[in-house]
Amino acid sequence: MAERLILIVDDDPDIAEAMGLVLESTGAEVRIEEDVDAGIAAALEMRPDLILVDLMLPDPDDGYFFVHRLRSEGEYGARVPVVLLSSLTRAEMDDLRYPEVEGAPFEAGEPVPISAFLEKPTPPARLLGAANDLLG
Repeated sequence: MAERLILIVDDDPDIAEAMGLVLESTGAEVRIEEDVDAGIAAALEMRPDLILVDLMLPDPDDGYFFVHRLRSEGEYGARVPVVLLSSLTRAEMDDLRYPEVEGAPFEAGEPVPISAFLEKPTPPARLLGAANDLLG
């Protein structure tokens, strides 16, 4: 993963830093942002090769809003690999579909357009495996 640029959007600095250290150990450059707005701005400015985003970001904006906004940001936003991270299990995530949220810009029940899902905490080997799979 040398010379790859990875963006982590997570409001838990300890988890974000730990993931960043694991990814940096492979030679990747990592940037960390704590909320949806800063994450979107960073993604559009730096155009990372991979984005890791926590589902449970500060209300009312969360990982669902981040993914929806990113995917509507032109060709780059539509194609960049996104990994959704959550302490919820995949079974609890209702097959990764958008939830019903009043006033949300997305349609409830539609599949969330992500590249992968990882449960938190994510063991380093699993994090690196997913990143390698998505970055080729």
